[in-house]
Amino acid sequence: KVEFLERGGAPPRRYLRDWPVWCVRGSTVAAEEMLTVDQIPTKLRTEHFKMYYQRDLKLMKVSNPQLARLCAAYHFDLVLIDGNEYTGWAEFNRVRNECRPTYLALHDTQTLKTHKIEEYLEAHQDEYALYLRKGATQSMHPGCMLVGCRPESAFTVNEAGWAIYKRVEQQGRSVYR
Repeated sequence: KVEFLERGGAPPRRYLRDWPVWCVRGSTVAAEEMLTVDQIPTKLRTEHFKMYYQRDLKLMKVSNPQLARLCAAYHFDLVLIDGNEYTGWAEFNRVRNECRPTYLALHDTQTLKTHKIEEYLEAHQDEYALYLRKGATQSMHPGCMLVGCRPESAFTVNEAGWAIYKRVEQQGRSVYR
């Protein structure tokens, strides 16, 4: 977990301390990699945008991007993109090109954060194939084995969408580095 807000890192450090998760202070990508204002649809330039876009841009300009460094040093089996809605596309491009995890998980699907990613993955199914998604926790085989093929009702109710993709093995290229 990479977090540029000190208060944002406290809950994960507390709740994830028994799991193989590192909490790292910094940003994932550079401020220049954020979506620009003109890349954000006008209808999404809401009060939320007005409150957070400039704040996040300012914070990222003084944060140290960590994703490239971490991906160069370690192999991650799974990378979850669940951060800032203005950096999702840049994070995805770094993850797919530099981290190359076996699994790629998206949280808050069908939002600004993941829209371009989902479009890309739909058009490039030779890279990552949909493995499991919200609403199919019982029916998508073999992906549902990750959650015991339990029905959606067995999980805590949450409005957010999610999806897990698995890297496609290609001729002469393993899913591992």
